[in-house]
Amino acid sequence: MWGSILFIALILPQLGNSQSTINEQQWRQIQQELNEGLYRVQQDLKEEITKVIDNEINVDCEELQRVKYLGKQWKYPAWSCAELAERKPDYKNGYYWVQVNQGDAPDLVFCDLETEFSQGGKGWLKVANFNMTDPNQECPSQFTLITQPKRLCIRKEHQRGCSSMYFSSSGNVYRLVCGTVHAYQYSTVDGFNILNQCPTNPCTIDHHYVDGVSITHNRKHVWTYAHARRNGQCITPPHFVGNSYFCQREVGPISFCRVLPQPTSDSLEVRVCRDQVREDEDVRLELVELYVQ
Repeated sequence: MWGSILFIALILPQLGNSQSTINEQQWRQIQQELNEGLYRVQQDLKEEITKVIDNEINVDCEELQRVKYLGKQWKYPAWSCAELAERKPDYKNGYYWVQVNQGDAPDLVFCDLETEFSQGGKGWLKVANFNMTDPNQECPSQFTLITQPKRLCIRKEHQRGCSSMYFSSSGNVYRLVCGTVHAYQYSTVDGFNILNQCPTNPCTIDHHYVDGVSITHNRKHVWTYAHARRNGQCITPPHFVGNSYFCQREVGPISFCRVLPQPTSDSLEVRVCRDQVREDEDVRLELVELYVQ
């Protein structure tokens, strides 16, 4: 296109300067060349405009496809479950494709798009779905299955301590953690460790500071479910627990929400702990559901 324009730019000055000195045949030749140059410019412009229009149409079609199939096809992943909840309010809970970082392969994750927790509204990534009421659910490697009085997981170790299970966030950055935990107590559980039977005194977050369930990320405290003593008493928890805990006698599934001090993409660690041997007391796990946003 620019070549055709340059040709016309060179011809036009000649017309202005030479019109009185050229014969009729030369004049007709110049007019023909000028007309041909203008025609080429028109054709070049037409091609350029067609390319632009076609490109915009392709972009628009691709965006329409992404909007239509957002999260439902590997090719059109959402950035998060929260984006799905915002842009697709008609979507139900289920598995969707989410791409955390541009350039990374999308992951098929479970998004809860219907539940509104006390924090964050809708659009949660479900990172833990551990439920022993499901007959197909198995205990993690550090736990043993018992079936009486019901299907529950207990620590393999007889000695005091903690056993862990981990739940990945699939790289998603989150600051909100909500969930539900249900664990049963056996015998002389006493909430937080009042005997100071830890390698250090007082107990740290790395130790069996509770008869119950500890939830952390990179050993930073998220929430604790403590089984209180038989009289319902629950002593003051360690300083790192703060107010992020529940401590009572067995009352059924307990739900919580926690806003973390800083965003993170760490896996969540769930530890079942006790400060005495199994014959004296035990914590038996049935349910852990965790959501992040």
